[in-house]
Amino acid sequence: MSSNSLDLIDDVQLRQSILSLLSSNPETAPVINQLIDHFTSKLRLSSEPANPVLAKKRKLDPPNGNLTGSEPPIVTIQDVSVQSPVRKKLNLVFSATYLTLVSPKGPTVEHRLRIADLAHALCVSTPEKTAKSWTIALFPADAAAESIIFGFADKEGTKIVRPDNPSPQVHDATALCALLTTLLNLPLIRPAPLVFTSSTKPATSGDRKGEPSHHVTAYLKAKDGGLFPLPTGLLFGFRKPVLFIPLSDVASATFHGVTSRTFNMTVRLKDGRVALGGGGIASSTTPSAGAHRKQEDEAGEAGMDYEFSMIGQADFGAIDDYMKRAQVVDESLSSQNKAVEKPPKEKKSGKGGANEGPGTAGFLSTEYEEDEEDGDFQPDDDDDVAEEFDSNADEDDDDDDDDDEEENGRGKGRGKEKGNDGDGGEGEDDEDELMN
Repeated sequence: MSSNSLDLIDDVQLRQSILSLLSSNPETAPVINQLIDHFTSKLRLSSEPANPVLAKKRKLDPPNGNLTGSEPPIVTIQDVSVQSPVRKKLNLVFSATYLTLVSPKGPTVEHRLRIADLAHALCVSTPEKTAKSWTIALFPADAAAESIIFGFADKEGTKIVRPDNPSPQVHDATALCALLTTLLNLPLIRPAPLVFTSSTKPATSGDRKGEPSHHVTAYLKAKDGGLFPLPTGLLFGFRKPVLFIPLSDVASATFHGVTSRTFNMTVRLKDGRVALGGGGIASSTTPSAGAHRKQEDEAGEAGMDYEFSMIGQADFGAIDDYMKRAQVVDESLSSQNKAVEKPPKEKKSGKGGANEGPGTAGFLSTEYEEDEEDGDFQPDDDDDVAEEFDSNADEDDDDDDDDDEEENGRGKGRGKEKGNDGDGGEGEDDEDELMN
């Protein structure tokens, strides 16, 4: 038990109780030490200001002026480009227990992580860079804990300082990866050509000329990034939050939204599991995925869905093979993911728009009933009925027209007779004038 840890306890009685416990049970010293460090860190974080601007500039004071607590540093990797939890160049200080991110300009601690809490260490080729470089992703077992993401160039040497040799030593990428494996006590998982190789054409220029790609471009909600199918799981990055889904946590996968150019893949996790590094980005009610699957699995318990969309169609076969080799259940063709069949539209059998069942059109329609009623309609003589509703309107019109023609003919005949009579009268008047 470190005396520095006991100094943090200002309660004299509690300190004496811990000393008594240690004297009778010395094997509990590591656990007590971890408890003290844990709650000290919690208290320090809770005392930080609530201002979000200041929260982004969070700094951790080194305990007792020592960057690694009570343990001496083993290795310091200098001037590393860190992407998470902060984005800046920092020194990585390794001790037997902690990995500490420290500012190169002073003893300011940006982040500290217990090495024993790490569950996955990944090393992938940094996408979207012509110069060959590598990205290291370290994920704690706790999904709520922040991951540590940093990168380094392939050709440029990385400076490493050891206590027994203060002069920085330059290591290439291969030597640095081997060193990290030893310091972290974890295997550094890298892409394997036999596990997944993208169908995208290799780069034609730069340091990666002719090298195949081991990732695909995809979207997670509105965020684009690289999806790396690795031997142990799916890595998506490298914009915060960077996510990792272990294959052991995957319950099933569903392929949907397939077009001639792209497709979507929804990965459902087992009950109670979320992606490491910021699993809150997923939702058990993913809108687009909800149309292709039930929101409850066979056990009736909702799982977290992660939908990777707009993946190039050329990589469909490679990703499908990856999932099959990993023995992930494919629910694309399951009954619960079948598209819901829409009922056939009911035909309108009449002008009134009445919807009738099969075989009833023309028998129960409104139009038929209206026609029958029109045939029985008998208006009164005094009623003024519009012609468009009078079934005898045409016959009446014809009779009227005939009567009009007869009257017109008679009128013309009378006119001629009157004309002749008029002419005769005029002749008699002329004769009388001559005789006189």
